[in-house]
Amino acid sequence: IETNVIYDIAANPDNELLKDLIDIVNLMDRAIDANDISKYNKLDIQFHKRIIGAKKNGIIITLYKYLSNLLEKSITKTGYMEELLRDGLQDHHLIVEALVGRDPQRAKDIMEKHILSTQHKLENI
Repeated sequence: IETNVIYDIAANPDNELLKDLIDIVNLMDRAIDANDISKYNKLDIQFHKRIIGAKKNGIIITLYKYLSNLLEKSITKTGYMEELLRDGLQDHHLIVEALVGRDPQRAKDIMEKHILSTQHKLENI
């Protein structure tokens, strides 16, 4: 869901979305520097929910709310591994860069890599 949503919005993201995502990533940077893992994880979830919300499609938003429960569980499992935090943070920065650059394919590719990487790491815990 998220890879298709980000592809759709990346061609013309609104300024409010970009500002919100930049603010969230900056707060994620501060949280990881302060070793505030709980805050980092909450911001991570907020980041992904904000992207889904930008599609403004009620069906997708509702579906994602149900699926986000799984996202929260995966972050709980992976969010305390420092390597995953730093890798994830780098992905979030790259996603924002692709959105700012209005590059749908790059945004989709980075999001797909991010999701697959998290999935792979979860499978190997």
